[in-house]
Amino acid sequence: MCHINRNKLLSLYYNEVTEKEEKVIRIHLNSCNDCKTYVKTINQTELLLDHWPNEEPITNSFNEILARIPSTQPKAQRRILARLLSPIIQLVLSLIFISSAVYLLYSTLKTFAIWTSLENYWIYHLIGNFGIITLLFFCVSIFFTLCMTPILLFESQNSEINTRQRSI
Repeated sequence: MCHINRNKLLSLYYNEVTEKEEKVIRIHLNSCNDCKTYVKTINQTELLLDHWPNEEPITNSFNEILARIPSTQPKAQRRILARLLSPIIQLVLSLIFISSAVYLLYSTLKTFAIWTSLENYWIYHLIGNFGIITLLFFCVSIFFTLCMTPILLFESQNSEINTRQRSI
């Protein structure tokens, strides 16, 4: 059997429904034990809250909390500067790494006999030695990236699940 929306049951409890809605909800309540139990739970909760003792706030607690908050926070500015510089530093380091890898690859491949046969092709004349090596480097990099993507995704999902389990 279809249960009525719990918000409708709350609205019935607080007399915020029309007469037509009330009739439909009451008919459903007569036949549904789960919804009856929910309405009883609402009633019990209401009774418990009515008997809850009123507590006065601790005097001067707001001023004590404000006194603990430092007026200046210089570390935040350093963090902002570090966040701004971090991608720039990463970009420079990655360009240095890629350039050195391409140079080392070029100096290694230049000694192979296949390299002299590549000199006859049109692409070699179009982009040159450095272009061929760069193209080769990026093709290999894309291959490794595509190979590692499923592994990295799986690891990130596992770490997210473990984090959720620890927080529970």
